[in-house]
Amino acid sequence: MTRFAPMFAAICAITAAAPALAEDRKPTPSIGVVKAEPAPHPDQRICFRDLITGSLIYRTDCKTRAEWTKLGVKTPAR
Repeated sequence: MTRFAPMFAAICAITAAAPALAEDRKPTPSIGVVKAEPAPHPDQRICFRDLITGSLIYRTDCKTRAEWTKLGVKTPAR
């Protein structure tokens, strides 16, 4: 029992000091590393497929991103 006492005391000291030794690391912003996605091109052609009730054929409606935005339709980013 006495041979484990020094090891137990060392483990207790290390675990008690661990939070004090830990650094509070805050993320530092990297300059020039931020990767932003390019803005969607307004002339990109986007097509939506719509199934009309009572028909088995899809109706495809294609317009540019700018035209869809003008109509108030939210278009996907890609």
